[in-house]
Amino acid sequence: MSFIQVVVGNNVSRQTKVVDSSASLRSVLEEAGIDYARGGVHLDGSPVQAGGLDKSFDDYGITERAYLLSVVKADNAAKIAVTGNAAVITSTLKREDINLVQKYRPTALVLMGGKENKEEVFRIANTSNPYGNISGKGAMFGAENANGEAIITELFTAVSDDIKSELADKYGTALVNLGKMEEILPTVVEEIKAERAALINAIEIQ
Repeated sequence: MSFIQVVVGNNVSRQTKVVDSSASLRSVLEEAGIDYARGGVHLDGSPVQAGGLDKSFDDYGITERAYLLSVVKADNAAKIAVTGNAAVITSTLKREDINLVQKYRPTALVLMGGKENKEEVFRIANTSNPYGNISGKGAMFGAENANGEAIITELFTAVSDDIKSELADKYGTALVNLGKMEEILPTVVEEIKAERAALINAIEIQ
């Protein structure tokens, strides 16, 4: 029998537990009183796939510590609005958080897919270009709104009366992939902040 340290929680609260590494993810969540039915469960920043909750930490190769979080996806995922001849895309992600992940865990800003999950599908980053840009391959955020949420502004001229369909055709794939990143990254941000806080607390200045 071996024991590991697990930070278990949800969007708003965290607790640290020492658990048997042979315990299932589901049992640890339930013992901690975490409702995992309304959100996606993430283990060390990666989504837990169907059936994965009944696997143990040993099954995932975890031997020392782990983050086990249930994250409820925000209802207000990335939004797009047209003002004049501009399309403004507003993400639920904050530019400062994107910078934080870029510094400490840059690979988390890349969405992988394809065969054996080894193909880069989409990536996000900040840019010094104040307008930013977005395509099927990625989103570059150049500004933020009053709430700190990252935004992209692109020229857009409708050629028909069905503006929503035009927007869906142009930005649909990008917004779907951005939505996947918006679901995953808040967990990564919380993990980074917790790791930095633990590191700072461990530093002794003599």
